[in-house]
Amino acid sequence: LLAATAAAAVVTAVVLALLARPAGGAPAGQVVTAGHPVLGLGLLALGALVGAGDFTTGAATTTYAAVPRRLPVLGAQAVLTAVAALLTGSTAVVGAVVATTGDLVAPGVAATPGALAADGAGLVLHVTGLALLAIGAGALLRRPAPPSSCRPSSSWSSTRCWRPARAR
Repeated sequence: LLAATAAAAVVTAVVLALLARPAGGAPAGQVVTAGHPVLGLGLLALGALVGAGDFTTGAATTTYAAVPRRLPVLGAQAVLTAVAALLTGSTAVVGAVVATTGDLVAPGVAATPGALAADGAGLVLHVTGLALLAIGAGALLRRPAPPSSCRPSSSWSSTRCWRPARAR
């Protein structure tokens, strides 16, 4: 997911650089950050998968047996996702800068190094925030394990499990 997201962001920047008109003088920051929607969606998906995925995969039973409290687990998920989002965003920005430099790809792009660095850093921090926001939303909206259909009976030794009636 992360590699495909970064690659799609770089491809989007290259396509925009190829379509930039030389007379218009498109700012390099706009060209480099053209993959922002794709990068944001990919990292939103990553955050949602990390935030809600432990219950759907069954990893919650072993995770919460080892660490019974939710906040340390959520903190560790947030740190790892933030690092992954920072690396993915940085890779996408550096890849877009490298792919769009030169007169062959982007003859109409006006590059200012300071503005380019500020736009790239802003993009990386924004998509990292999106990934962390998605972790929080996934943790709040997670779907816990389905409730057990078995309930204890009046005797201590047996349980009664509900079973659907067979089709006749």
